This record gives sequence, structure tokens and C-alpha cells, in this order.
Amino acid sequence: MKRVALILLSVLMAGGMLRAQYNDFSFGLRGGTSTYYTLDNLKQQYGYLGGFDFNYSFLTTNDHLNYIGFRTGVSVAYSTFGMSGAYQDHFQNVWNNAYTNGMHIDYTVTAGNITASTNQLHLEVPLMGQFQTKGFTMAIGMKFMFPVMSTTNQTISDDWKVTAYFQEMGYALENDNNHNVIAIGDLTDEMRNMSRKSCIPTFNAMASMEIGYEWELGPAKTSAIGLLAYLDYSLWNTFKSEKSASNRFINIAPAEGAAEMPAKTTVGMMYNMMADEMNYFSAGAKLYYRFRVTSHPKTSYGFGRLKKADVPELMEKVEEAAEEEQPDAE
Repeated sequence: MKRVALILLSVLMAGGMLRAQYNDFSFGLRGGTSTYYTLDNLKQQYGYLGGFDFNYSFLTTNDHLNYIGFRTGVSVAYSTFGMSGAYQDHFQNVWNNAYTNGMHIDYTVTAGNITASTNQLHLEVPLMGQFQTKGFTMAIGMKFMFPVMSTTNQTISDDWKVTAYFQEMGYALENDNNHNVIAIGDLTDEMRNMSRKSCIPTFNAMASMEIGYEWELGPAKTSAIGLLAYLDYSLWNTFKSEKSASNRFINIAPAEGAAEMPAKTTVGMMYNMMADEMNYFSAGAKLYYRFRVTSHPKTSYGFGRLKKADVPELMEKVEEAAEEEQPDAE
């Protein structure tokens, strides 16, 4: 009986260690929506994403039904996104020249809506665990985004207003879209309609999930067409907010020369100076073609290798050993 048990244990171990290894390559088109979430009062604007994916998967199986492994590759994507929000700020500056002698001015700057829209070209590198069974496929892991270039267009609405209260004099002046009191600060058309390149070239490390189905092609079933849904969300990125009490989105510094000279007005970029944090989000669908270039069954033990063809022979030995150990019926 001991002999039977040892041989049977060997067979069971062989069955557990027999694994076929596959190298799969796939390429496809991806489309969906993208945006950046913020943790403040700004409103994100959803854009679109289109990209080309090339992936490599290493998969193993011991039953040719359930496959497990990992996926990597590279994607080139073009995406659009944006954000908008109302603006209001209060601050104080000192008007210090020979005519004003250090007059304190309390500024209030408002705008009904500020909009920033970005077009971005970026690369993505996935590193994900993958599972497949009976056509169903799922991958969970990380994707790493590397922006290549981006352009941001920013617009400040026409209802902007600058109010300056002169503390020592006890009165206030207002300037609005009529540009009637440039001495206290003016938003020109160039300031209200700005365009910048590489406004937020930020690296993103994203959690990612993909779920879909594959339809195998041909009698050999070494290729397939697949359709899946994907979801990406940034867990960490290199974006750094420049928002602070001394670094305002719209800042006005009183003129240093004569009293009738215009004040110096500067306008920054909305992302950097109004957002505390930005987290990339994208979701959509992907259509791809997958082909398999190798399929090598391998069986490994701690002290050697066993071929799959040897298993039936071992099973015969188990049966023979069992017959030999059966007591004589007489």
C-alpha cells in the first residue's frame, strides 16, 4: 500500500505542476472620457480620450481553462479635459510713492466664471496582474502616465470687477469690463484670454482595472478579438499647487510712479493657482486584436522535470501496484 501511495502522490504532484506558458501580444484602439478631479470648489470638465495600445502578456495555465499572469506594454493617448469656477479674492497692498506716502488699498477681485481647457499628448505604461477564463478577461494593477506635451486655453468671463478701497481716504473705486479706472488695476483682453504650453506636465501613478471578453479566431485558437472596459484613477502625481496667500491667481500692485499711472495686474494659470490638488481620471472602452506566438508546456519539480506524456505511464504503474498488493481472493 505504501508503494501505491508514493506513486499516486507523484502523479498528483505532476498534475499540479504541469503548466503551459503563453506569450501574448495585442494591439488596439481605446476611446473614452478623461478629466482631473480637484479637492476644492472647482468644477471639472469632462473631455475625450483616444489612444493606441500595444500590450504584452505572460500567462500560465495547468488546465487550459484558467490563465493567470501579468501584462505590460505602452500606450500613446491624446486627451482633453478642463475645469471651471467662479473667482473671488480679497487682499491688501500698499501704494507707496511720493504722491501717496504709503496708502493702504484693500482690493476685491471677482469674476463670474473662469474656464481652463487642456489638450494633452501622453504615454502610459501598464503593470497589471491578469486573469482569463472561458473568454472572460480581467486585469488589475497600476498604470504610469508620462505627459509629452499639453496646451491650455484659459478664459475669464466678461463680468469681472476690481474694487479698491483706500483706507486713509475712506472711499472706494471700481473698475469693470469698461476699463474705466485703470489706476486701480485692469484686466486686458490678453489677460482674460490666455494660452500656455505644458501647463501641467505632471507624472501620474494610477490604479487601473480592465474587464472584458475575447472571441477566439480560427481552429488553432491562437488569436482573438477582444472588447473591454477600463477605469483609471490617479493615486499619486507630481502636480504641485502654487496657491498661497502671497501668490494669487489675479494680483494687483499699485503703481510705483505718478498717481495716474496704471496699477500692475498679473494673471496666473487656473490649475496652478486655484487648485489644491489634481487627480487624473479616465474611463472608456478598448477594441483589440490578440495573437499568441508561443505555447510551451512545462512541468517542473523541486528535483527535476516531468513531461506531460509521462503521466499516463505513471498512472499505469499505480494500477499495477494496486493489483499486486490486493490480497488473493482465495
